[in-house]
Amino acid sequence: MNIGVTVDAAAWQAATDDLLAIIGDHMLAASVEGAGRIQDATRGLLTAQSHAAHTKTPSVAPEPPAMISGALAASVIVTPVPDELGADVGPTTDYGRIQEIGGWMQGHPLMHWIEDGIEHWSAGHSLPERPSLGPATGAVVDSGDLEQIYEDHVLEAIQEVTV
Repeated sequence: MNIGVTVDAAAWQAATDDLLAIIGDHMLAASVEGAGRIQDATRGLLTAQSHAAHTKTPSVAPEPPAMISGALAASVIVTPVPDELGADVGPTTDYGRIQEIGGWMQGHPLMHWIEDGIEHWSAGHSLPERPSLGPATGAVVDSGDLEQIYEDHVLEAIQEVTV
């Protein structure tokens, strides 16, 4: 008795293409969800302390900067990157990067603050590192949340394919 198996290569390729598309969709969704967790954690760090404009910050470097207007926290956005099945997360304000990594900041004619009752003016100054995105990312990764998000999406993709 002969037993034979015929494989339809076109059908197999179509099924494989469907599987890859579904997994890709879920990986992109996982990346966006994970970036959203990092966004939330970053915004939390950036709003944990506050102070009035033109006053000295209560945060001590390397703590994240204390909030004045909330613009820095609000500027932390998630941008899907479909071609890479990923997502970018970070601040979009022009001073977000300098706050994160520190460095020289060129001032403007109105840059001033009051410290100990004395008004100070600055045409520029060096800012220390005041990271928020890095520590927030580390906290989300260390918590296991990011790994769980990807695991959940992989399981959902498998379930979707096998139904």
